[in-house]
This record gives sequence, C-alpha cells and structure tokens, in this order.
Amino acid sequence: TLNDLQIKQIKDDAVKEAIDTAFILMLGLPVMIIHDKYPQLMKKVVDGKGREERFTDLLLDLYEKLGGFITHTIFNEDMIYAGNLVMAGYSVAYQADARVIHSHNYGNMQQFRRNFDLAVSQADHPEVFAGIRSESEGIRLVKNTALYLWKIHKPWLIPGMIVKSGFKFMGYRTGKRYQCLPRKVVLWCTMNPSYWTDEK
Repeated sequence: TLNDLQIKQIKDDAVKEAIDTAFILMLGLPVMIIHDKYPQLMKKVVDGKGREERFTDLLLDLYEKLGGFITHTIFNEDMIYAGNLVMAGYSVAYQADARVIHSHNYGNMQQFRRNFDLAVSQADHPEVFAGIRSESEGIRLVKNTALYLWKIHKPWLIPGMIVKSGFKFMGYRTGKRYQCLPRKVVLWCTMNPSYWTDEK
C-alpha cells in the first residue's frame, strides 16, 4: 500500500529511467516515482488501464492521503503540498527539460504586490519554507537576466529590469514582516484582498 512506500530508497538510475519513460503529468502535479509500483507501471495495460491512468491513480491516492492542496493560503499551494510530500517521506523530482510558458507582464506595483503575497505565504508556512532564502535566488536571477540582456545586445532593458526587481524585493521584504503592519497597509500591499477578509 502507499503507506508502506519508502520513496527515499529509490536508486538514481530508477528515477532517471522512470523520468525518461515520460511519467510527467501536464497537470502541475509534482512528479513522483513510486518505487514499489514501478514494475507494474511499466506494463502497457493492467486491468484495462494504461500506464498514465495507473500513474495518475497513484498520484491521486497520495494526494487524498496527504489532504490535497491547502484550502486557505494566499500563494504557493503547490509548493506547500510538495513540502508536505517531502516531510511525509516522498520525493519530488525536478525535470529540467520541461518547458512552460508563464508570463504575467506585471508592472512595478503589481510585482510588489505579488511578491508581498509570496512572502506572506512563506511567513505563514515556516514548516515548509524555513531555511530557504529566496533573496539569494532573486539576486542570481537579476544578475543572469542582466547578463542575458547584455549578451543579446539589449542593454537599454537592464535599468527597467533592475527597477522592477527592486519592487519585487521591497514587496517580498515587506510581506515577510506583514504581522507588524497595520491592516490598512497590508490591504494596500496585497494582490489578494479577499484572502484577508476570510478567516484563517
């Protein structure tokens, strides 16, 4: 049963083989390799169900067992779920070749508000985010983006990118300390005012 699975014991070659077999769902669910079920999953059809359907069944069983996505959070419900998976002894695999087009094209204040909410989520869930420093990843992103813009001969885009990154950083730092702010300020900073009107 799923209760007996020990995902941490998966060997690196089994993980690579399973990923190469394309058990990657396009539903935004974390990719998990179910070690005990791997030989069963590799069969084309079992009980009238194909590989993908059986893999989805396993993911949904685990999703229900762990309580699914948190129902009241401002942001990061997918990361909170993934963190809960890891804390329950499962693994989440990173697929570097996956490509997703995701763009909001936010202005400066929208970036401020989005990153405020991101930080609120992290502050509210230290069980998942404690010890993770998003600032260092942000700094790396700014540096890499500036280098890329220079490399593609568009240096005039660098100042705007730096300004927008500053708004992201200010929103993030403000959100990390949201408990110290008056409610009116919080409501001005957030992108999701309805979150604050619902009881936690």
